[in-house]
Amino acid sequence: MQDAVGRDFQWATLSGAYATNSWWIPGARVGYRTNLAGSKLSYITGGLTLFKALTLDIAYGLDSTRDNNGKSIPRSAMINLGIQTTF
Repeated sequence: MQDAVGRDFQWATLSGAYATNSWWIPGARVGYRTNLAGSKLSYITGGLTLFKALTLDIAYGLDSTRDNNGKSIPRSAMINLGIQTTF
């Protein structure tokens, strides 16, 4: 398949989550995902849901590249902070 800008993608994902009905005990998520086509990037992911409304998710790329000083850095990373509501 191709995304909106014409890059190939085919994601495979393995994940697990713990959901709670408590306002005080956070929900948690962990996972692994990899693109089987195109860039072939892989990520370790994790997240928390706090107070049943605030979500914090991170993804850390397992592939690396080198900066101008030769230091190895992750090729990709993501942080997402969100608020979810029900009505």
